[in-house]
Amino acid sequence: MIVLTTALRTTAKSRCALCRALCEEDINMERQKIIERAINIETIISMLITFHYFPDKEKGINSNFLQDVLYDPYATIAFKINLLQKCFPGFGEKNIQKLRRIFNIRNIFAHCGLTMSSSVDPKNFSVIDPKKKNEPLDYKKLTDEFNKEAENQEKNLFELAKQSGIPILDKL
Repeated sequence: MIVLTTALRTTAKSRCALCRALCEEDINMERQKIIERAINIETIISMLITFHYFPDKEKGINSNFLQDVLYDPYATIAFKINLLQKCFPGFGEKNIQKLRRIFNIRNIFAHCGLTMSSSVDPKNFSVIDPKKKNEPLDYKKLTDEFNKEAENQEKNLFELAKQSGIPILDKL
């Protein structure tokens, strides 16, 4: 009986470890997608700002300004969003707030660790809410919000790029 109980516990632990590994892999994949998409949005913002200050349709994007200034580690996304707002006041406060929310979600996924309840159920994996330490974030809701807002803002930024005549983005 002791051997059987031990075997059952070992099997349950293995299943739990397998569930944990599978869920962690799924969450890590989603985190990677969110971070990658945020990087792409930030690149579009940087290109818009660069072209605003150096509007040369012949030469395209001023890579020196882009790389030396906007790709500098101290040029934060908050700084870039503020510049975008100053460069394109018609872009709208609502869009600016949505961009800030996108990068807030990106930061949550980039910097918050994972936890798991004692259940074997893989759905019990959660991202810890940094503001409410004892409560998990609604992972799916947050991912869905990010994807929806990212899609909307990508469209808005591409439209802004077209209106601004940015040659490199005109073809996208």
